[in-house]
Formats: sequence, structure tokens, C-alpha cells
Amino acid sequence: MAYLYQEIMNVPGLTGTWKERNRQLYEMLGSPQGAYKGSYEQNINLLNQLKKNNYFKSGLPGQAPAQTAPAPAVTEKPLSRTYTDPLTGQLKTASEIPQFENLVGDYEKVWNERLAPGVQVAGESQINPEAQRQFKDQYTDYMYNLTNRGGQRFGRGLKGLGDLRASAERNRLATLQDWMGQQKGGIQNLWYEPTVNSWNEARMQVKPGEDMPDYTIPTAEEAIKQYGTAYGVGESSSPFYG
Repeated sequence: MAYLYQEIMNVPGLTGTWKERNRQLYEMLGSPQGAYKGSYEQNINLLNQLKKNNYFKSGLPGQAPAQTAPAPAVTEKPLSRTYTDPLTGQLKTASEIPQFENLVGDYEKVWNERLAPGVQVAGESQINPEAQRQFKDQYTDYMYNLTNRGGQRFGRGLKGLGDLRASAERNRLATLQDWMGQQKGGIQNLWYEPTVNSWNEARMQVKPGEDMPDYTIPTAEEAIKQYGTAYGVGESSSPFYG
């Protein structure tokens, strides 16, 4: 499963940390939503462009601008219409309508391909600022204590600072994975499983030429808002956890 901070490191021509690369790429894309602030909407925009290999308007440094045709707007038809709309000339009987799991894939497939990238960006937008604040506090305390000890063995002090950075990053990733895991469970319990049951029950009751109720797959943002767990980041009070 690709995450934004992993994908951005593979874009040629960018330099610095993954956050600095985010800013560089966003500016190369023309800053479509104003100055880069690392917001959820801006990072979702970056992730979508990376998935399309649409790196930036002006091309890589030293290269001619890339010529790409604008993508046509796509309006997704509700799943049920694909199989029951009489005007399409497609499947008309309940026995020919596939089960929901066979149609869209099991939950792991739906999560990995459709939901996880957007959920990850949303989690980072909340978790990263707090992780940075905590690291700054720990850094300040560490340097204060080092100075009070007279700065002896500064080489050892630098090693300790590296350990502090590594520990902060491990904690950030652990918090992000915990948050995503709880979102994953909430969306599965509140959206996927009920939709599977409703779809599979309806497909055995629909008559030829009739329409089933409309079923759609939510975007990551919709899934978090409607079905995600409602609790503070880093807590373990979700009803779907443990």
C-alpha cells in the first residue's frame, strides 16, 4: 500500500525531506489550492497526481514540459444500475447479478485500492503536526540537559539526538498505523458488511427489468466522515478497537 511520504521520495528532480518534496511538487503543479500548508485537501491532490504519474506542469528540471491531455470528467454509475437498468441491455435476472464480494472484491481489496491511500493522508494531516510538536519539546529538553552537563562528550550527545529522532519517527508511524487500523475496522463494520448483506439479499428479490436500490462505494473522505471511528487521534476508545 503506497503512502504519500513513500511515493514522494520516488519522484525524480525533488530534494530534501518528504515534506519539502511535497511543497516543491505542489508548487510545480501550479499551487492549485493556494500556498502549500500540508492540508488534507492539498495532500490528497498530490497523492492523486502521483497515482497518475502527473508530476508537474513544467516538466522535470532540465526537460521539456510534459504534454498531457486533460482527463475527462467521470461520473460513476451506481453499481445496481450496471445490472438492472433495462435500457442498458445488460443482465436482467437476479441469478445473473453477481454477489457484492465478487463484484467489487473482498474488503482487503477495497481497502487497499480505494480507501487506504486517502485515509492515510487524512491521518497524517492530524498526526504529523502533533508528532512534530512532541519532538520539538523532546529536542529542547535533551539539548537543555546536555548543556547543563557541560556539553561533555558531544559526539555521544549527537548519537543520542539521532536515537531521539528515530524514536520519534517510530512513534509517529505506530500512531498512524493504529489510527488507520481503527478507521479500517469502523468502515468495514459500518459500511462494507451491511452493504454486502443488503446487496446479496436484494439481488435474490429483484425481478427482471426492475431496479435494485442504488449502491455506491464511498470515497476515502466520505468513508471517514460517515463510517470512520469517532475518537481522538492516538486514543484507544474506538468501539471497534480491542
